[in-house]
Amino acid sequence: MQQAHGRRVLVGSGDQAEAGPDRCVDDEDGGMTTTKTARGISETYFAAWQAGDFETLRGLLAEDVDFVGPLATVSGVEEALAGLKGLGQVLEKIEVHARVAEGDDVITWFDLHTSIAPPAPTANWSHVENGRITRIRVTFDPRGLLAGFAR
Repeated sequence: MQQAHGRRVLVGSGDQAEAGPDRCVDDEDGGMTTTKTARGISETYFAAWQAGDFETLRGLLAEDVDFVGPLATVSGVEEALAGLKGLGQVLEKIEVHARVAEGDDVITWFDLHTSIAPPAPTANWSHVENGRITRIRVTFDPRGLLAGFAR
C-alpha cells in the first residue's frame, strides 16, 4: 500500500503493479473505489474502438482532446469521434503487440487490420489527465489505406 495525495492506493508488486489496469483508492466515505490507470484507459479505448462502442469512447476522451496522425489532425471530442467512426467503417481488428505505460503516458504498438488494405503496423501515444485521454499521436504508413479509400 502506498500513499497518493493523502489517499491509500493498493498496488501489486513488481510487474503486477504496472500491468494492472485499475487501482483501488479510499473514497471519502472510507470505502474503496476503483480508478482506471492510463494503461487501463488505453486498453478500454482500443477495445471500445474495435467493438464500435462510441459511447464508451466518448467517455474516455477529454472534451478538448487533440489528435495528430497521418490521415488527420483534429481537435475536440466530436471531431475525434468522427475520425474514429470513419476508420471504424473499415476496421476489422486491432492486433496489439505491446503496450508500455509510464505515468499518464501510454504507447500501444499494434497492427491495424482493415477491409481495404493490408495490416498497418501502428504506434499510438496517448496522454491521460483526470481519467480522460487529452492527446493522441499516431504514426503508420498510410499508403495502403489511402489506396483502399481511393478504390
